[in-house]
Amino acid sequence: MAPPVLAPAPGPADNGNGDANAVANNGGIPAVGKPAGYGRSCTNCSRAKCKCILRPDGRKCERCHRLGKECYQMATMRKRVAKKSTSSRTAQLEEKLDDLVSILRASQQPGQSGSSPVLPGLTAAAFTSRLDSLATAATAAPPHPPAMADAVAASPSTSRSAIAHGESDCYPEPTLEEAEACLIQFRRWLPNLPVLYLPPDLTARKLRQEKPFLWLCIMNLTSMSARQQRMLRARVRREVAERVMINIERDVDILQGLMVYLAWATVNTSAASRPFLVSYAQLAVAVYYDLSWSWSPAEESRFNQHFRILKPAGSTPRVCTMEERRAIVGLWFLVSGYTGLLGKMDPLRWSTHMQESLSILEQHPEHPQDEVLVSLVKVQLIGNEAYRLLFRDVIEMDSSRAPAFVFRKGLLDRLNTLRISLPLRLSTHAYLQAHIVTTESTILIPAVLRKDERDEGRLESLYMFLKTQRAWFDVFFSLPPSDMPGLPFSFFIDLFKAQLGLCKLSTLEDLDWDKKIIQNIAHPIAVIDQVIEKIEQVIQVYPVQADDEDDPLFVRACRMLRTIKTTWEPTLNQHFGGLPTPSSQPITATDIYPGHMQQPANHMVPEASADFQDSMWISEILGPWEF
Repeated sequence: MAPPVLAPAPGPADNGNGDANAVANNGGIPAVGKPAGYGRSCTNCSRAKCKCILRPDGRKCERCHRLGKECYQMATMRKRVAKKSTSSRTAQLEEKLDDLVSILRASQQPGQSGSSPVLPGLTAAAFTSRLDSLATAATAAPPHPPAMADAVAASPSTSRSAIAHGESDCYPEPTLEEAEACLIQFRRWLPNLPVLYLPPDLTARKLRQEKPFLWLCIMNLTSMSARQQRMLRARVRREVAERVMINIERDVDILQGLMVYLAWATVNTSAASRPFLVSYAQLAVAVYYDLSWSWSPAEESRFNQHFRILKPAGSTPRVCTMEERRAIVGLWFLVSGYTGLLGKMDPLRWSTHMQESLSILEQHPEHPQDEVLVSLVKVQLIGNEAYRLLFRDVIEMDSSRAPAFVFRKGLLDRLNTLRISLPLRLSTHAYLQAHIVTTESTILIPAVLRKDERDEGRLESLYMFLKTQRAWFDVFFSLPPSDMPGLPFSFFIDLFKAQLGLCKLSTLEDLDWDKKIIQNIAHPIAVIDQVIEKIEQVIQVYPVQADDEDDPLFVRACRMLRTIKTTWEPTLNQHFGGLPTPSSQPITATDIYPGHMQQPANHMVPEASADFQDSMWISEILGPWEF
């Protein structure tokens, strides 16, 4: 007996009347519809969010046929993921292989030959998670073709370190040979501002093992590749964020690394860079306080005895090392200097422990560099006092206290006494001599910034200020071009401040001030020409490999100084009576004294367009700081 034919359940629209024609055409068996594929449902079913079943004839779907509606298919197109090219997949697999090589090398024993020190900040958990992700990716990645496998096998063995901060960032690290060359370069720079001491037998490998952050900062500062500098700069930021802010690490490595980074910030400055001077200086101060270096071991012991509620049990008194003493006075020097340059923070308080450390470094120096550091700090102590008086006189305008010019003679006498007492070998120390002249300018500059009728020696101060600007450029032009890159960042700020000082004197509206004196001592435009020539020599002897994103510092400086000269020259010539400087003539070292130059005839001078108060051009060269 044949099984009964089961008719479909009546829908709400057909009132129990099935599709008789469809049943008849199939021999009494109703036709079974075909579901529409993804993105092929009709507009009516899509609006009703119903499943679209296509009829066998393909003209309408079951629902539209049942309801007597027109059936229109939706005009949609499925988004398709672009298939990755073979080259991109190859690059990804090469990156994974580089990461595996880095991890395997870092996991070797320290004494094993060919091993590389474990990178700071890369923990065991990071290794494990990185291996898991690489294993998953390796199983999903297609195998290399034979030609690509040969290329991978022939790749250099130098590993690239991966930083596990979200997306993996591979960058070329210095090889052992490059690291040694960078350390040798930094040893040449360090005598300019010896905030730390590196033993002669210290190698780059040993420095990385003992003080990885200091090693990283030195590599960043002395790299001869702009791209590598940028990559290492980003890693320094990540190390600072992770170690100082997240892990709250406080040790000598971090403090010395930050001090070196602040002292030679020249490499990491440009118009597009982030302003880090104040932030890094305050982080260094925070590490300094957390290390309890703000007071001597005896002061700390007395504080613990009388004031601390929870006294450390059985703790041995701290021993203050020479390394600590250099860091203490060196940090004070850096923070005090940037306070005067930026005006956005307060200097560290000069404490009795600092004075004690300075005296011990002066009386018992371990090497000649200690004498340089002691002399720089002594000069800065006078400069810090002069800046405080300048700030009170010009910014606060506190009329209830004695004006700055009252203290001028006493500060100048102290500075001259210090200059005379310096050892003879320091008379040729360029940065120290330039810093002495800069401090003298700070003492004299109130006479330039404002006219005080009570100041009977103002004209003499203006003339002395002009002589200090010339003296500063005398130091600058006496430097060999090869020594220029190793000078601290503050030296280059002082370079442009001295240039602005000459322009300020040239445009000073004072009937008592004879501007022809400037022409007989140091003409600003002639000085700019000579500075450009000097910097071009530096570019020749210190060729940093350029990058697509930014030019090296000295290239930017030359380009900007030429623009500044074009902008300033009409205004300065107008103030000098319309006599242009022979800028088109070759300039020698003696040409900074315009008395030796032949002046052409007068000519019409255009309207003045230079604003010497606007020093944004300095930021284009040295970074986004308001000096």
